[in-house]
Amino acid sequence: MNNSENNKTNVSPSIVYNASSQLVPFKSFLQTVRNDVIQVLPFAKRLFIQNVVKRYRYSSLGLFWAFIPSALIAILLTLGQKAGISALTTQNVPPQVYGIFGIVMMQIFLESL
Repeated sequence: MNNSENNKTNVSPSIVYNASSQLVPFKSFLQTVRNDVIQVLPFAKRLFIQNVVKRYRYSSLGLFWAFIPSALIAILLTLGQKAGISALTTQNVPPQVYGIFGIVMMQIFLESL
């Protein structure tokens, strides 16, 4: 094999970069995004379920630790609001939002440690 034939076999396909945005034909961009999401959805669902199962595999109460603390805080704040506690009834934002947000932030902090 001579040198010119060797150069032809090692040539990689060229990539052409241009300044045009892929977002300009917005409708085709949304179709591409939709197709990508549809293709990835089964894998994302499987990874999410595996991650949750792996995280709570060896805990004594299992998935209880994932959902019950937030639900319990929301229930307690709702009962307190219905009981007429003034600190819970005078705000524009429902206290359940603050309670659930606080629990989620606490869980993220504890998992980051």
